[in-house]
This record gives sequence, C-alpha cells and structure tokens, in this order.
Amino acid sequence: MKQKFGSALTASLRFITSAFHRTFDVIEETIGAQANWLYRLFYVAALSVAAVLITISLSRETVLELEAEADAVGVVVSAGRPLEWAIPTAKFKECTRKEMANAQPPLTIAEEVLVLRAGTKIRLVDTGETTRITFDSVDRKVACEESDVAAIGSADGFSQRLIALPAELLIDRRTIQDDLNLLFRGGLTVGDDVAATQQAILKRGTVTLLESAPRSSNLVTGIFKVTSEFTSKEKKLSPGDRVVFNPGTATSADAGGADAKGFIRIEVYRQYEPIKSPLVIAVSSARSVQIVRPFSTGKSVEASIFTRLLNDPIIQTGLGVFVLTLLALAQMLYALSKSEKKRKE
Repeated sequence: MKQKFGSALTASLRFITSAFHRTFDVIEETIGAQANWLYRLFYVAALSVAAVLITISLSRETVLELEAEADAVGVVVSAGRPLEWAIPTAKFKECTRKEMANAQPPLTIAEEVLVLRAGTKIRLVDTGETTRITFDSVDRKVACEESDVAAIGSADGFSQRLIALPAELLIDRRTIQDDLNLLFRGGLTVGDDVAATQQAILKRGTVTLLESAPRSSNLVTGIFKVTSEFTSKEKKLSPGDRVVFNPGTATSADAGGADAKGFIRIEVYRQYEPIKSPLVIAVSSARSVQIVRPFSTGKSVEASIFTRLLNDPIIQTGLGVFVLTLLALAQMLYALSKSEKKRKE
C-alpha cells in the first residue's frame, strides 16, 4: 500500500513539474530572456524555503501521551528523585512470600508515606471496591530482607524505615475520603494479557503522538510560537490491549527523557454510581509505543516522516504560500507576454 502511494505521489510531482516547465517554455518563447531571471529566482527561493521548512519540521520533538482506564498497571521506577505516595488509610503487609516463616500479618496504616526509589517494581490490580498494589525490587536476591529501594513512614520523614520486600498494599476504596493520585516515573505497562485467570485488563484509552517545537533553538521556538504543537497520530485502544512504553527510544537529550511520567488516579467508591477503573495519565518523549492486541504480537505505533510533514501546520502554510506565489508569478508572466505580443504587433 505504501509503495503504491509513493509511486502515485512521485508521478503527480513529475506531472506538476513537467507542466510547470512547459508553461515557462511557452512564455519564454513570447517574452524571451525576461522570463529567465524570474524562473531562476522563483526556483531558488522555493527550494530554499522548502529546505528550511522541512528541516525545522523534522527537528520537532515527539511527545507521546496516554490516557487510559485500566485495572492492571505495572511500573519500574527509574533513576531520579524518589516517588512519594501519601496513603490515607490501607492494609499494608511486608514479606508476602507464603513460604517464609517470618511473614508478618497485614497492618492497618493511616496517613503514611511510601518512598519508592529507582529499581522499585510496582504492580497495581484493581477489582472495583479494592485496589491491590505489590512492591518488589528488580535486583532482589533474597526474600524478606529490608531493601533500600522502598521505605515507609510518617509524612514528616523523621520516622521512616526500610521495607522488607516483597510487600503489598491493599486500599479499600470504600474507606478513603478523597481520590488518590499516585505519581510514577519509569518503565510503564498498562493492561495485561487476556486469560481465563486474568480479569484485570485495559478497558479503554487513547495514545496520541504530538510534535512539539525543539527546546534547544530559540530561533525555531520563535517560529513555532503560533503552531507550537500538533497531533501527528492518534490511536484508540480497545479492551484487552496492553501498552508498553520503551525507554530505549529517546528523542530528548535528557538522560531519562523517554521515561513515562504521569499519575494513576484511584477514585473513591461511590454507592449507586458505576465503578470506575483507575485512570492512567502518562507522557513520554519516546519515538514510539508498543501496543499488544489480545492473542497477537506487539506492534510499535509511531508517526512516519511523511505523516509528520503532511500534518505540520508550518508545511501546510508553506505549501499554501507556494501555490499563491506560483499563481501570482504565472499571472505576472502572462501579463508580460501579452504586453510583449501587443508591442511586436
């Protein structure tokens, strides 16, 4: 399909170029060398402007945005400032391995803060009335030993202690007073594989690819003031999809530029109202995102260069100016040829 479209586009450009040349040949026969300087000036100006506009357009930074409702979310916290989750009330249990003799019973915590550092592996599963969040370390070798990647304590930070991983947090949505916003940063997976034993899946959502002006150039930023951002592609998510952000496709100069950053919103359980799945909002500067459809392999979603150029308001404006200039030039040359023809007669 792409090859056919490319061939048709090439043929169209050749036809336009050929017609353009024939028009100037006819006019040149009438007014002679007067058309040469206009012809060359127009071509040089058009090619120069086109090169500048395409260079500016391709230097834009891609921003991925995700908005989804899902009952399953996975995060691996990346390097940077530790995440802090304020938990109003919940059941908390450390050392959740059943085979461990020193496994502790769950404790009721209130107004506690969870501190999650780089290397913490988080998995959230929501069942409607309750939200279960498990914590582990990507580098853990021995179970039920205190890990330096996660801690819990009071909001003032004076009584924090390390957590023995793996650990589990059980939030009863019927007992919390306000909606919870849990911030995250790092590798992100939204949704889970569809299976008979797995009921927590992605319900719905949208992945949007935005093209924004580069932050590294003041000149380019000034040009993009009017059209600083546009949507190059949008993908609707279906029930059962799984979205995976790949931190290895950064377009930003920042070390962690392609990490997914955002929050998970858990709403209070309200009687007589439909139960809402947790809302996931995330952004990333990765070039692409992987979407895995149920019972199929993953597919990267990204905007092609042609799509980015076609949807760029700067390129659209440039094409409009080019067409108007071409029409004005043709009208001027036609007037010159008509005047020259009358003079010869």
